Amino acid sequence: CTSVFTALKIVQDKNNHTLIRTMMAPVPLRSYMAQTIASFLLVSLVQITVVLLLLRYGLRLYMGESVFHFFVLMAVFSLVSVSLGILVSSFSRNIVQAALFGFCVIPPLGMLGGAYFPLDWAPEIIKILSQFDPVTWMMQGAERLLHDQPLAAIGREISVLLLFAAVFFLLGTVRKTDIAK
Repeated sequence: CTSVFTALKIVQDKNNHTLIRTMMAPVPLRSYMAQTIASFLLVSLVQITVVLLLLRYGLRLYMGESVFHFFVLMAVFSLVSVSLGILVSSFSRNIVQAALFGFCVIPPLGMLGGAYFPLDWAPEIIKILSQFDPVTWMMQGAERLLHDQPLAAIGREISVLLLFAAVFFLLGTVRKTDIAK
């Protein structure tokens, strides 16, 4: 959901020329994108905090060794989501395109990544394709944390998620060579 909101905000800024006015000031594009990521990431971190506290202390769900470990994993995944929104905004010319792209891509990514059902039942080709889906890496990290493994045990998953975030961010900003289009 965060990726869709990020994309919609950037496309809206582009359509109402706020982005052009911002770029006329001495503000580099990467700085604008970093600030956009920071604002949406802050909102995501607040949402993650509320949900994790509600799950752990309100509903008393078991969340592994530490709720903080889940917070770290979810914060990194939020960074991926916001960066994906930046990428989507670079391909979208209007808000409808951004919304449709987001709503048509996010559910399949969730399915392919094992968020809706375990990938143990999936054919081998789906398991191979799922390795190119950030949801897979987040779900693997969550599974390890639920089995009481320490935060260091999900270093690989966090590293891959950070790599996805960097790739999405770079692809989303490199494509914006002519901001007026």
